[in-house]
Amino acid sequence: MKKGFIVVLCVLLFATALAGCNKGAATPDEATVSSENVPAEDIETFAIKTAYADLAYPKQWENDVKVDIDETNGYVVSFSADGVKLFDLQFNCGSGDVMGTLVRDSENVILRAAFAKLDENDSNYKKHVEMQGGLDVILSHLAKDYNFAEGEENYVNTSEVYEIKTDVVSLYYPKQWENKVKVDVTDNGVYFSYKDVKLFDILFGTAEGAYLLGTYDGKDVSIVSYDLQQGDLSDNDFTTLRAMQESIDVIISNLEKDGNFRPSSK
Repeated sequence: MKKGFIVVLCVLLFATALAGCNKGAATPDEATVSSENVPAEDIETFAIKTAYADLAYPKQWENDVKVDIDETNGYVVSFSADGVKLFDLQFNCGSGDVMGTLVRDSENVILRAAFAKLDENDSNYKKHVEMQGGLDVILSHLAKDYNFAEGEENYVNTSEVYEIKTDVVSLYYPKQWENKVKVDVTDNGVYFSYKDVKLFDILFGTAEGAYLLGTYDGKDVSIVSYDLQQGDLSDNDFTTLRAMQESIDVIISNLEKDGNFRPSSK
């Protein structure tokens, strides 16, 4: 999406430059600084504060851009100008193009962008295209000022885990799920669920349908994984549910680092 948008902007600016050749060169006072001519990180910016990060947007548009934050269905930051929608930034919600992942201690946040289609006949069309291009400035500063993986979609923060103690072994699960996933510890195993949905079980022993991971101090450790159904869940909620289940990989990875664990040869 970004690359396609930049191509459109280049074509537009080139056509404008050709028209300028016929009318005479613009004076310095008339010239407008374009994000295409200046590296994103060198453009003067102002801060837009959100719950997740301060967004650095080109200062040249500070008096033109209108920013609204909607927390009705997720967290959406909307950019508009002259009554025209420019683009939305969607934090862990929406269906826009993935711009990257903000890695945070409590949870990872997926940043998406949804661009509005602009009217080429609008007298402010060129300005609005350049204002949409301000997203590049936002992304550049996120990468510089935060732990932001541009272009990547990663729901699970594997660097921050918490300990689940049992009589057999300590398991380590992503901290971002600590207050969301229900964990029931028994003598026979550990059971993970979200609301009424079963995610997976870690069993101390074997059972029908269970997959043997290995042994810990001679005790079998197995896993039972459940098929997830989207049902009435939104796409975002279902994606989160799958990420919770796939986080079993974090448990397994930490088990394999423990010298007392012996992986199954199966």
